[in-house]
Amino acid sequence: MKRTKLLLPILCITAVLMIITSASFAGDKDDYINFCLQKESGQELKKELLSSQNSQDPQAVRDMVWSSSSAREGASRSLQLMEILLPGGDTARLDGVEGFIGTDENLPKQVLAIESSLAAISFLVDIREPDALWLAHDIFEGLNQSTAFRDMAGVVDQGEYDQLSRTLTQTRDLFGLLSNNSTLWKDPQKRSLPLNLARLGNPTDHESSSVSKRTEGLVTLNKEGRITRGNSYYGWDTGNGSITRVNKTGASGNGGNNSGSGGSDSSGSGGGASGGS
Repeated sequence: MKRTKLLLPILCITAVLMIITSASFAGDKDDYINFCLQKESGQELKKELLSSQNSQDPQAVRDMVWSSSSAREGASRSLQLMEILLPGGDTARLDGVEGFIGTDENLPKQVLAIESSLAAISFLVDIREPDALWLAHDIFEGLNQSTAFRDMAGVVDQGEYDQLSRTLTQTRDLFGLLSNNSTLWKDPQKRSLPLNLARLGNPTDHESSSVSKRTEGLVTLNKEGRITRGNSYYGWDTGNGSITRVNKTGASGNGGNNSGSGGSDSSGSGGGASGGS
């Protein structure tokens, strides 16, 4: 009899705990299902964020990206820069982007498109809303469809890339960003980009004799500023943000004609970020 009296309270407590756990699980499941149903909402948010932007000067917009005072403002400006650099603002069309911008035409558009896309993703995650997370997912999925981005990803830390890819493409991981307060910035204070990418800085000129040394571990670019696996004309050092001319033969003037000038990056962002320090 005593044993029965002792068991009853224990059974009651266990039952209550099971009910609470079941209700909590059901609530989480409902939230997850609701999150999944909002997958198309990202494109609506994109239209909304772009509606307040109208500048077509990529250098000016880039300066504004890094002076943004809020995640929403940063996302809006990053998306505007993507619209300028990418056809239709579509990251899946990254492979077709070539050429340079800047006073001295020293900043490769394709590299800037990657920079602005990763910045947009990071700002969107910080907004911490379902539509923003789905838009971040869409942008990253587009990047992953491009050969240029995959070639760049092969140079950076593979563990970093795998973690970023899992976070943005696995629905459960994406859903988790709503509540875990994590950020994709490697250094939130400096807004260092994911994958330990430093923001683009000033290009420097090197003699062709240093080609093999300078291109080791760098992302190689062709004469048009596009990421390539073939003959390199420039090297993009993802760790410090520099674009280095590694072959002076037949230089046409694009991408750093004036040795070490690069003064067009007036935002001060190039080199300001530590690239994941």
